[in-house]
Order: sequence, then structure tokens, then C-alpha cells
Amino acid sequence: MTTISNRHLDTNNNNNNSMIDTKIKTNSKIPEEHFICKQLAHNELTNRTNGFALTKKYLQEKSKVGYPYDEGSKLKIHDNLEKIWKGLFYMMWHSDKLTVQDKLAKDMSLLMREIDVGNEEFTVIYFSAFLLTMSREWQGLDRYRVSKFLRLVRLIFGLLKIFYCKRVLLNSSNYLSPIFEKHEVQACDMFF
Repeated sequence: MTTISNRHLDTNNNNNNSMIDTKIKTNSKIPEEHFICKQLAHNELTNRTNGFALTKKYLQEKSKVGYPYDEGSKLKIHDNLEKIWKGLFYMMWHSDKLTVQDKLAKDMSLLMREIDVGNEEFTVIYFSAFLLTMSREWQGLDRYRVSKFLRLVRLIFGLLKIFYCKRVLLNSSNYLSPIFEKHEVQACDMFF
């Protein structure tokens, strides 16, 4: 049984310094992916920050177990990661200032580093969930929010290129489709 603990401010109490523990167990009524998504998309910054920390822990835990995956578990993992990415999407939606948007986009792109290095399948599923979420939610963006999401997409693709280059340079299996066929070393030099 997986338990994720989270500390956040008690909003029902008048004392803002009081902290409570929230424990979500996988056998409770609320799946942990739903809880994390709600925390990420919350309108309070403290909840979003806690949700982001939970996302890091979730990716670390889930990427270490159960691979190689069968088709049924791949679909379930993809569905769960779509929920996480929907929460991350709305976390980015709530960021207002340029410096906050840049930091958040960088932090979101660096979430790929939380994934177990040897689990290429999970990385591909994670990236696929990202692309599906972006394509699904893109139509709802107004002209004021497009630039921050374009920055996020650029950073994610940049980190994916780094991930792929490391795999190629380490003579690992080419699970990802070739991004760089002729100039892989030069492309890696751009990002390192």
C-alpha cells in the first residue's frame, strides 16, 4: 500500500501557523492521482506547491515499479499521468507573473528527471500524456496565456532531446523515435 503524506496550512482554522498532515492511501475513496490533480489545480499557492511536491514523489515511486509493462498497465499508467498533467496544466494556468511562469515552466520540465533513468517506457508514456493533455487543452487558451504554455512545451522538448541524446551516447536501446539521426552529438552539445 502506497502512502503519500502532505503538509499544508489548515484553512478552516483561524491560526495560519497550524499545520496538519494529509495522508492519501491507494485504497481510500479518492485515488492519489485525483488528489494530486486537485492540489495542482487549486487556486491557493500553498496547495499547488504541495501538489507539485506530491507529483515529484509520485513520479519517483511509480517509475520504479513494474516495468516492462503489459498493454493494460500501460493504458492505466497513461490515464493516471494524463490526470497529473491536467493538474500541472492548470497549475501553469494560475501562474501570473513572467518570473513565476519561467520558474514554473523550468520546474515542470525538470519533472522528467524524477523518473527512474532505466525506465524508458515510463518516460515515453509520461511524454505521451503530456502531448495529449496539451493538445486537448490548447483550444481553451486565450492569447494572454499562449506564450507561457509555448515556453513549457519548448522546455519539455529540450529536456526530451537531452534524454534521447544521453540514451544514444550511452549506446542504450533506441526506444524513442530518432530525433537526431545525423547530428546527434552536435545536438547534445547544444543542451549540455
